Amino acid sequence: MVTGKRIFTFAVIADTHITEAEAMAISGFDIDTIKLGAARSRYVVGRLNSLQPDFVVHLGDLFALERDLGEVLHVEEIVRAQVAVAFFVLGRDAG
Repeated sequence: MVTGKRIFTFAVIADTHITEAEAMAISGFDIDTIKLGAARSRYVVGRLNSLQPDFVVHLGDLFALERDLGEVLHVEEIVRAQVAVAFFVLGRDAG
């Protein structure tokens, strides 16, 4: 067990695959699965806020589908709710 004052705390997340809640079902995912991904991402942001890490590292695959403006704005809405500073690493899908 680590004792003493911590220098910082952080959280690591990955593969959120956020997309627009109303996106058309593509790539074999039905609309309910797509909506679940957005809801799951909101839940994760809420948990991160309750844990209050000093920063969060997102290891990639932030977006789920094509990265059009609507999707980027939807991702921004979810990520903006996060209180901690975030660092993003591009995933295999460059998003």
